[in-house]
Amino acid sequence: MTTEIMAYATTGREFEVMADLAALGISHWPGKRIEFERRGKSRVAEPFEYPALPNYLRITAPSHMLADIMDIRHLSRTIKFLLPSDVRSWQRFQAEADARLADARRIIAERDRLSAANASRQEIINVIAQYKSGDPLEIADGPFAGMLATFGRMVVKPGTSFPMVQATVQIFGRDNDIAVDPLSVRRAV
Repeated sequence: MTTEIMAYATTGREFEVMADLAALGISHWPGKRIEFERRGKSRVAEPFEYPALPNYLRITAPSHMLADIMDIRHLSRTIKFLLPSDVRSWQRFQAEADARLADARRIIAERDRLSAANASRQEIINVIAQYKSGDPLEIADGPFAGMLATFGRMVVKPGTSFPMVQATVQIFGRDNDIAVDPLSVRRAV
C-alpha cells in the first residue's frame, strides 16, 4: 500500500533530505517557483529559484518504508499523513506550481534566445558600421555570389531578428536594389 506524507525538512537541509529520499527510491516533490528579481546594480531582473513551500516535501512511499523515512536525518518527526482530500489538494497545488514553473522556464528560454539574437544582431551592426554609403562590396554567397555591389544602408524589417544589407547590383546594365545577409558580404578589394 502507498502512503502519502507531508514532511518538514530542517531549514537549509532540504537538498540533503531529498538526496536521502532519492537514495532510498522514495518518490518526493519539493515544489519550486521562480522569481525575477533585480539584485545589486543589475538593471535586468534575473531568475532565482525558490521552494514553492519552504522546507515542505510531499512524499509518496510504500507503507513498509515508513521506518526508513523516520530515520532520515534532518527530516522532522512531525510527519503528517495525508487524507484523500489532502492528496487531491496537494495534486492541485502541485499542478499549479509545476505549470507556473514551466511558464517561468519558457520565459527564461525566450529571453535567453532573444538576448543571444540581439548580441548577434549588434555584432553584425558593428561589422556593417564600417561601411559607408557607396562603398564597393563583394557578395560571397547566395544567388548573387561573386557579384560586386554598392553598399546602400542597413535595413531592419519588422518581424525579423537580423538586419539586412541593402545594396545595388548591376544586372544587364541596370541598377537593381537587393537585400543581402550581412554575413554574405565583404569589402571589395
